Amino acid sequence: MDKRKVIIIGTALALLVGTGLFFMLRGRGGNTAVEEGENGGRRANMLLLAREYAEQGEYEMALSLINDLLLDDAQDQEARSLRDEILQARRDAEEAAKQAELDALRSQNDELSKGLQELSSTLQNQNQESAAEKAARLAAEEEARRQKLLKEQRVSDLVDQARDALRDKKYDEAISLAKQALSIDPGSYEAQNVKREAEEQKRAAESEAERKAREEQEKKISSLLDDAEEALKRGDFSGARRILEEVLALDPDNGRAHSLMGQSYYDENPDSSVNRNRAKDSLEAALEEDPEDWETYYYLGQISEKEGNDLEAMENYLKAAGLNGNSPELYYTLGILQYRNKLYREALNSFKRVEVLNSAYDGNYYTMGMTQNKLGDKQSALASLLKSCQLRPDHAASFYEAGKAYNALGNPGQAISYLNQAIDIKKDARYYRYLGGVYFITEDYFSAVSSYEKSLELDPTRGDAMNHIAICYLNMGDYASAMSWSGKAVQSEPTNATYLYTMGQAAEGAGLEDQSMGFYKKSAALDPSYASPRLNLGNILDGREEYVLALQYLQEAYKADPDNGAVWNSLGTVFLHMEQYESSIKWLEKAVAKEPNVPFMRYNLALGYIEMDESEKAVVQLEKILELNPNYWDAYFKLASVYYTMGDKAKAREVAEKLLEKNPTYEKKDQLNPIFS
Repeated sequence: MDKRKVIIIGTALALLVGTGLFFMLRGRGGNTAVEEGENGGRRANMLLLAREYAEQGEYEMALSLINDLLLDDAQDQEARSLRDEILQARRDAEEAAKQAELDALRSQNDELSKGLQELSSTLQNQNQESAAEKAARLAAEEEARRQKLLKEQRVSDLVDQARDALRDKKYDEAISLAKQALSIDPGSYEAQNVKREAEEQKRAAESEAERKAREEQEKKISSLLDDAEEALKRGDFSGARRILEEVLALDPDNGRAHSLMGQSYYDENPDSSVNRNRAKDSLEAALEEDPEDWETYYYLGQISEKEGNDLEAMENYLKAAGLNGNSPELYYTLGILQYRNKLYREALNSFKRVEVLNSAYDGNYYTMGMTQNKLGDKQSALASLLKSCQLRPDHAASFYEAGKAYNALGNPGQAISYLNQAIDIKKDARYYRYLGGVYFITEDYFSAVSSYEKSLELDPTRGDAMNHIAICYLNMGDYASAMSWSGKAVQSEPTNATYLYTMGQAAEGAGLEDQSMGFYKKSAALDPSYASPRLNLGNILDGREEYVLALQYLQEAYKADPDNGAVWNSLGTVFLHMEQYESSIKWLEKAVAKEPNVPFMRYNLALGYIEMDESEKAVVQLEKILELNPNYWDAYFKLASVYYTMGDKAKAREVAEKLLEKNPTYEKKDQLNPIFS
C-alpha cells in the first residue's frame, strides 16, 4: 500500500480514536448531574446518548438529539458546547476521510494532467520542432505553470476571505466566496469545508419560524426534484423542465435544478447545437451555485466531446472524477476518450478503476484488452479479452480480438478456434480475412483459400483478398489458379504494384518468363521503393546471362531495400557468374550472416570460396549446408570434389559414397568416378 495512504488512514483513525476518547472522558466528568424531575432526566439521557453516538461516529444522530434539546431551550450552554464539539469532531473525521480519497485520486489526476499537456503539445507540434517552435512551446508551458500558481493563489485568497466572513457571521458572503473558490478548483477541500461550515452555522442561527419555513420549502423542492428525475428517466424532457421551472421559481439559486435542466436539454437531442447551447448555459449556472456536483462536470464533458473538444472534455471528466470516484460510467467514458487520443497508459488506469468499481461493467474488459495491446502487453491483453468473452458470449469482436491476441503470442491453433467462434456469432469479412491469414501461417492453404473466398462473398471488391488467394495457390504450385486470382486482383486495382508483382510470380511459375518480366516491370514502375519486382527481374536476367542489366535491377532493389538478404545473395550470385569473385564473396558473406539457415545462400558462398582457392572455408559452408538439409545433393557433390582437390581422397570417397547411398540416381554421379579410381 502507498505509504502516504497508510499515513492518511492512520491519521484518520487517530482522529476518530482521539475524538472518541475525548467524548468518553467528557461524558464521565462531573458536569452532567441529572436534574430533578422528568424533564431533567430526559435532558441528561439525551446528552448521554448524544455523546455515545458521537463516540461511535454517528454524528447526525448525535446532532439530532442536541438540536431537539436546543429547540426546547436555545440557551442551554452545555448542549450548545457539546454541539460545537460534535460538529468539530465530524469536520475532523470528514477531513481525514476526504483527504484519503483525494490522495487516492491525486496520482491519476496528475498522470492525466501530464498526458493532456503532452497531447496538446503533440497536436500542435506534429513535425520536428524548430528552435523558434521549441522556444514558443517552452514559453507556453511556463505560462501554463504561472497560470496554475495564480489559480492556486486565487483559491487560497477566496478561502481566506470566506473564513473571515464566517468569523463575522456573514454566512451568505462566506458561502458565495467558497463557491467562487470551488468554481476554480472543484477538488479544493478547504473551500468545501468552509462552505459546509458556513451552511451549518447559517442553519443553526435561524429562528424556529425560519427553520420550519425552510424545512417545508426544502421538502417540497426535494419532492419536485425527485419528480423531475423520474420524468428524465422516462424520457419526458419537456415535463421534467416544467417541474424544474417550478423549483427555480421557489429557489432561483438551486444548483441541482439548473443541472437537471441542462441534462434534459442534452439528453433530449445531443446532436442539436441549440440543445447543447441551452444545456451548457444551464450547467454553467448550476456550477455557480453548486460547484461540487460531479454530474454537472460530466455533462459538460459530454458536450465538449460531442463538439470535438477532447482536451476540454477530459478536463471536465477529470473534475467530475475528483468529486466522485465511485462512478464506473464516468471512468469508462474518460478511458474511451483517453484511448481515442492515444493516452493509453491513462486509459488503462481508468479502465482498471472501472474494474474495481464494477468488474462486470459492459465492455470494460474489451477496451482494457485493446489498450493493453496498444501498450505492448500482449499477455495481459489476452487475459482481459478472454474475460470479455466470458462476460459477453455474444460479442463477436471480443472473440475476434482474442483470436488476434493468440496469434500474436504464437498460438495459431487457439487463434483459429476463437476466430471461428467470432464468425459463428457474426459473419464479417474482416474476420474471414484474418482467419485466412492464420491458416496461411500454418500452411493450411486450402482452408486459407476457403476463408478468403467467404470474405469475398461478403465484400466482393477486396483486391487484397483476391491477391492472398493467388499467393496461396502459388505456395501450392497451382500457377494457373494463381494467375486467375491475381488477374482478378489486378483488374480490381490496375495500379497496385503488389498485385502486379503476384501476377508476375504466377506467370514465372507457369514458365511464361517474358510475360512475368512485363508484370515485374510494371510493378517496379508503379512503386520506386518496391524491391521485390526488381529482385526477380535481376534473377531472371542472371539466368539469361544478361549480367549488366541484371546488376542494374539488383542495384535498384538494393537502393529500395538495403537490408534485404535475398538482394545481397542475388548480387553476389551475379558477380560470381561474372567471375568477379571478391565482390561476389563480399555480398554472399553479408547474405549468409543475415540469413544463416538458408542453404542455397551458403552454397553460392561456397562456390565463391572454391573459385578463390579458399577450400577450407568452402568445406565449412558445405558441411553446414548438410546439417541444415541432409538431402542437398549438390552440396555432397561439391564437398567430395573439394576434399579430392585438397588431397584428402579418403574423405572425398566417404562423402561420395554417402551421396550415392542416399541418392543412387544422382545426375552427376559419373563425374565422381575419379574419386573411386
